Parts: sequence; C-alpha cells; structure tokens
Amino acid sequence: MSPQLVTQGTPGFDTPVHPGFAKALQSVWTQLQTRLTTNNKPLWVTGHSLGGAIATLLAYQLPERVAALYTFGSPCVGTEEFVNAFNEKGLKPKTYRYLHGNDAVAKALEKFTPQYHHVGQLYPLDAGVRRGLLAQGLNIVFGSTLGINLLDHPPILYSYECWNAIP
Repeated sequence: MSPQLVTQGTPGFDTPVHPGFAKALQSVWTQLQTRLTTNNKPLWVTGHSLGGAIATLLAYQLPERVAALYTFGSPCVGTEEFVNAFNEKGLKPKTYRYLHGNDAVAKALEKFTPQYHHVGQLYPLDAGVRRGLLAQGLNIVFGSTLGINLLDHPPILYSYECWNAIP
C-alpha cells in the first residue's frame, strides 16, 4: 500500500505530507492567519491525535514563532524528507512527542505505510492504567483483526500519565 502524499495546495509545504492532515490544516488556515498576524508572540503548539498532526504541520509552517510543540498520540504526518526539512527548520529540539503504550492511532501510518515517519523526541508514557471491560472487549474484537491496540489512545490516559509523571 503506497501512501497518498501532497506537496501543493497548502501554504508552506515543500515536502510530501499526508493529504488528509494538510486538508485539515488548510480548513482552518485563514482563521489562524488572521489571529496570528495580530501579534508576534511565541507559540506553544499542542494537540492530541488529529490535533497533534495539525499542530505538527502548523509548526512546520511557522518555525520562527514556535516556542515548543507537544503532541499526544499523534500520527505521522510526512515522509523522511519532511522529517529532515522539519529538523532543518530547528524544530526537533522543540518537539515533544508523547506516546501512551501501543497507541494504535500514533502507530497506524508507520505500520501500514512505512514511508511515513514521526518528528521530534519520543517520550513514552506508561501503559499500566487499568482499563474497563468494554474497552478491553473492543480491543479484542478490533485489535486482533487489525493487529493494533485501541486501548492506549484516549486523551484521558495521556492526561493521567502526564499528571502522574510530575514529581
């Protein structure tokens, strides 16, 4: 299975990125531009899941404004070429990628389309949280079929693990 990639249509992309994530950013780009031009303050960009993918693409487009990028359970957004360009913009040391256990959403693209790669430094979170029977049942039905773990993706688990990591 080859990935769909887009290099045109959204401002600032000179390397291949996932078209769905680029389209999601493009859908809010005008509103963001309006708000971001009213001041020149540093940005702390964050998001979970699709929000993390959008945050990553936004950081790529505005590297000089980004103080830090925090993603939680974010999927990969681009190819190795994108990752290299992302790093060349000075974003790697400002990027914190949190992953809870074997979060299926964060791992799906690289599992099924290995051309996609993550950006930033990985910070794994403990997956030792007790899960309900319904969630475990869903994972047995869908996870065994797809070979992925659906239990590690909910935002509440990211919140719980981050809270418990505070000294």
